[in-house]
Amino acid sequence: YLRRHISHSPLDRFSYNPRVFEGENVECLQVLLNTQLTNYRQCGVKDPSWSELKHFVDFLNTQLRSCESSIFCNEDIVGDVMPGLKTFVVKFMIRMSK
Repeated sequence: YLRRHISHSPLDRFSYNPRVFEGENVECLQVLLNTQLTNYRQCGVKDPSWSELKHFVDFLNTQLRSCESSIFCNEDIVGDVMPGLKTFVVKFMIRMSK
């Protein structure tokens, strides 16, 4: 989700599959520690400790699981009424997790 968020990709039709790995572990850390968009890392802390990164990832993961299980974020159900809602919700959750 973070990589797609950074690249401004639409998230409405994206669904996380835990059996499909995208990228490498190093790339994951690069996304978390990316400072190209702002002076702050994705977790919102300028120089995060491992503990701060872990709490950010754990909290965001919990929020994203709730988002994926919500019928309100299912594009097939609400796409004609509220297009772009899941993208908005995910962006908000990333900001809230910081």
